[in-house]
Amino acid sequence: MHAKAAAPLRITAEVLGTAALTALLVLVVADRVGRRWEAARHFLRNYRFPDWAETNTVVHMDYVLASREVSDVVVLGDSTTMVAVDPVQLETRTGLRAYNLSLPGILGIDAYLWELALYLKSRPAPRVVVLASHPLDYGHVPPGWTELRERFSVAYGLWPDGHRLAVDHPPWFYAREGLRVTVGGALGGYDRYLGDHNLLIAATNREFAARVAKQRGFSPRKGSLTEAAARRPNPYAVFDVSPWYAQHVADLAELARKEDMILLIRPTPVMAREIQEDARPWLAWLREFARRHDHVVRGEPLFLLYEPSFFSEAVHLNAEGAQRFTDRIADQLRDLHIQEDTRRDAP
Repeated sequence: MHAKAAAPLRITAEVLGTAALTALLVLVVADRVGRRWEAARHFLRNYRFPDWAETNTVVHMDYVLASREVSDVVVLGDSTTMVAVDPVQLETRTGLRAYNLSLPGILGIDAYLWELALYLKSRPAPRVVVLASHPLDYGHVPPGWTELRERFSVAYGLWPDGHRLAVDHPPWFYAREGLRVTVGGALGGYDRYLGDHNLLIAATNREFAARVAKQRGFSPRKGSLTEAAARRPNPYAVFDVSPWYAQHVADLAELARKEDMILLIRPTPVMAREIQEDARPWLAWLREFARRHDHVVRGEPLFLLYEPSFFSEAVHLNAEGAQRFTDRIADQLRDLHIQEDTRRDAP
């Protein structure tokens, strides 16, 4: 009885041992695949559909890295800028060629600056760079925001001098990613999202990229916020400037001075409310900053309040609001008496 009982136990131990060794081998291989994938500086994942922020980032960075087009004006900022400044309308109003280089705000102002640095590597500097992010953007502090920010750093590098974020992944991260990208590749990879295997999704991505290119980085939004939605409490009570953000605006001003560009600071509008956020700390900093830099121009008035009918969401303008805001920037550019740059392609 004892020998007969021991046999199944040996078989069970052998099966468990084989399973454990197999699992360990799979994890080791997956870890190596994951590390190679990260080292290849991929931004998009091949195992899921890219979201709005990822798609916009790729479209804008592809333009920065692949195009040699020259503009008189480039616009930097967050998602509120992306939906608020229409470069085609700017050119119609001013004769100045413009491009909206805005990135999702969750990437951070250092990502905006690194994008501009990459832009300047392949073409002459524009006459004017416009920083048009929302006042709330100025209160951001690093780090630990999102995994998207880490991936941007890995894929594109981060200001200054292309230094990447110090990404500290947990031990299981690479094995998990290795398994995911292996399965994603076996199922068709990027082609499922950006290629011909899924015609509806592929057409949507191609159409989106073509539309953004035609609109020169601008992504207008539809719809209008209701009065009831506008009265909902705002989680932010104070518009302030973090030391981290202030330092990067100073870096942008230094880059503008070095490249002989005018820096126009024109924050995107804030929704008019019965009880306004306290903007005094932010306004005081902005006035002092412009006073210390003679090539920095403040948009006047510094703080734009728009009615809810001009917004599609609490901080994002709709198409009508974008037209109004773009007209304001066009007026300020004309006041600067900037001449159109006849160059259209970098040497």
